[in-house]
Amino acid sequence: MKLYVLMSDVVGSSSLSDREDLTSRIQQAAKRINEDHRSELFADFEITRGDQMAAVLRSVSGVYDILTILEQELYPVRFRSVLVYDQLTAGLESRRSAVIDGPAFYKAHDMMRALKRTRNTFTLSSGQAEFDEAAEVLVNLLQWRWNEMTELQRQIVRQYQDVRNQQKVAETLERSQQQISHTLIATKWELINSSEGAIRHLLQLIDRRNATVPTRVQQSATA
Repeated sequence: MKLYVLMSDVVGSSSLSDREDLTSRIQQAAKRINEDHRSELFADFEITRGDQMAAVLRSVSGVYDILTILEQELYPVRFRSVLVYDQLTAGLESRRSAVIDGPAFYKAHDMMRALKRTRNTFTLSSGQAEFDEAAEVLVNLLQWRWNEMTELQRQIVRQYQDVRNQQKVAETLERSQQQISHTLIATKWELINSSEGAIRHLLQLIDRRNATVPTRVQQSATA
C-alpha cells in the first residue's frame, strides 16, 4: 500500500536538560495533531523512538498545519521533518506508526540522515518532483521566519491571522493597537500569510496528482 510517511525529530535534543518537559510537549503536540487531523491519518502521530516522531497519512493537504502545531508546542525547540510517499508493506493492520514498516520508512530514514547534514528543516519526496522543490523552499523559508520571531511577534501574527482585527489582538494580548500594527508591518505578515496559502495549495496539488496515479496505471494495464 502506498501512503505518506511524515517523520520528525528534535534538533539538538542531546543538549536539552529537561527531557521530561520535551516529552510532555511532544505528547501534547501529538494529541492536538491526532484530534485535528483525524481524517487524514492512517496511523497516529506518535513518538517512535527517542525524540523521533512519525505519522502515516492518507493525504498531505494538512501537513503544513501539522508542522505548525509542532512548531507552536515545541518552540523555542526546533525540529526537522521529512515527508515521503512510497510503499508500506508490514504492520499495516496495527495502525501504529511505530510498528508499520516498508520502503517509505527506509527512504524517510535515509532522507533524515541527509537533512541533518544541512541547515534546512524540511525535505520531501512526494512522487511529484515538479512540486517537491517549490514545497521544500516554501516550508524551509517559513520555518526559518517563524523561528526568527520573538514569542510576542509570533503571538501577534498568529492571532491576527485568526481574527483580522488589530484592536481585538491588542485587547487579548494587553498591548496597544499601535504596537500590533508596527509588529505586523515589521514581520511582513502578509508575505507570511500568502506563502502559507501557497504551500497549502501545493500540498493539495500533490494529493490530487497522487490520487490519480492508480487510475492511470490501471487504464494502462487494461489497454
